[in-house]
Amino acid sequence: MKTYIYKLENCYNNPQLIYIGKTIDPICRLKHHKKTYGDQINMVIIDEINSILTEDWLPLESKWISIMKQTPYILLNQNNGGGGSNGEIYPILAKNMNGKTIKWYSSIQEASIELNIRPQNIKNAIKSKKQSAGYYWVKDIDVKWPDTPTQYSSTNEWVFRP
Repeated sequence: MKTYIYKLENCYNNPQLIYIGKTIDPICRLKHHKKTYGDQINMVIIDEINSILTEDWLPLESKWISIMKQTPYILLNQNNGGGGSNGEIYPILAKNMNGKTIKWYSSIQEASIELNIRPQNIKNAIKSKKQSAGYYWVKDIDVKWPDTPTQYSSTNEWVFRP
């Protein structure tokens, strides 16, 4: 699985404002950033690495933040890299009260955007084993990351998208 380093351009509708970040799911991440920085932003993938391990992507993100600090742009990052996440990215399952899997999500972030709830609510529900947004949430610890994007089907089988 890849980690992408990206640059957001035109933050707050200002071409001078940029942000450098990392993600495993650029589409989902862009949707989240549009809520903060506005619909007019543009995401440009500037680097990638075939790993989701913090020790692999953090130096790359830090390098790009350092490079962008030397440009005329105004960098919105509040740290030198790695501050947005602790690096623990895992799929989760939304289950009903009977324990049946309703939907598979590649990350807490993806679920929070689709359901329009705070990621912390899902994290708290996982820890407390209580509901959030009408579901019980669990980490999908048995998942094996495929090389191509996937989704979980209602029959509990992997479906590969071209």
